[in-house]
Amino acid sequence: MSSLVRRPPEWCFMATVEVADNAPDLAAILADLDFAFRLEPAAASPPNVRWFNLLVDARRGERRCGHTAHRLLSALHRIAATGELPGFRIIVGERWLDERALDAAAASSTESSSAIPGPNARH
Repeated sequence: MSSLVRRPPEWCFMATVEVADNAPDLAAILADLDFAFRLEPAAASPPNVRWFNLLVDARRGERRCGHTAHRLLSALHRIAATGELPGFRIIVGERWLDERALDAAAASSTESSSAIPGPNARH
């Protein structure tokens, strides 16, 4: 008899963000934050901008993914408001800026459908 345990994927897609070509390195900006996340260049970006996918460590559950996304996107949003992150905008995943989305993710974490959308989800 097999005792396979289904484990969640290690990384969960949370958002896609956009910055101008001349924007500073996002990874360097967020390097001091102590969150388990990755920023990966998107497969394609429109001209004159760069898109990055935000992935967070999914091993600690959906609630933690939502809170991590909230903190990272909020930090980027605040930096952009100072003018230090030209062309910043959230392409997918803006809902994680809203505290209510975190509550919804926590409430639905016991449901069978995932509260965290994939990279092709529409918002």
